[in-house]
Amino acid sequence: MSPGSYRHGDKDQGILVQASNGNVFYSLIRPFYALLHLDWSVTDGAQAFMTDIPQRLETSRLILRQLEPDDADPLHDELNRSYEHLAPWLEWLTPNMTLEERREFCERTFNDYREGNGAIYGLWIRETGRLAGVMNASNLNKSVPSAEVGYWGAVETKGKGYISEAVRAISHHLIDVSGFERVWLSCDANNTASQRVAEHSGMQQEGRLRNARRDLKGNLSDTLMYSIIRG
Repeated sequence: MSPGSYRHGDKDQGILVQASNGNVFYSLIRPFYALLHLDWSVTDGAQAFMTDIPQRLETSRLILRQLEPDDADPLHDELNRSYEHLAPWLEWLTPNMTLEERREFCERTFNDYREGNGAIYGLWIRETGRLAGVMNASNLNKSVPSAEVGYWGAVETKGKGYISEAVRAISHHLIDVSGFERVWLSCDANNTASQRVAEHSGMQQEGRLRNARRDLKGNLSDTLMYSIIRG
């Protein structure tokens, strides 16, 4: 098996997956589920395709759950606490967003999930219930199928591996359970923390897009592309 690929049955460090329908799948039975489910999820349209974009996933340390309107308060608080840490990399993040705007965002993303447009997960620490960050699975391509992931982590959880754990969990689920062929992400070449997340998640760097973006000061920078594929 090459770097940056998953094979059915690979060990996933005890990741426990709870899909949106409430069923629980252990890694031991995932290969059989994936084999049975692959063609169904690709050929039966958007509703079938979204069935295995889970609303909730669990790992040993985290609960990944699609954001809901009631999550607006902790989301607002964490983004305010982490503003200086995140602002250089998140162009949409502004210091004057209101709690009501966060609530509207959570409502919109929850509706998007129900309509089959991907998922945006809050990453909740099981031990404390605190929000460790947010991760999305979006840009769904049904013909491959493939998905893009993106993420941010709270400043107080920096270096604890929560975001890598979350990316591994969704990548395993999409490939081993939902029958996806490819999960990918991109990041600023100057964002070394994001690069470490990609690498620690098992992704392989597959390219560098030169002068592909500008930072908030208007300076050009490169974009790094990472992916993990079915192996």
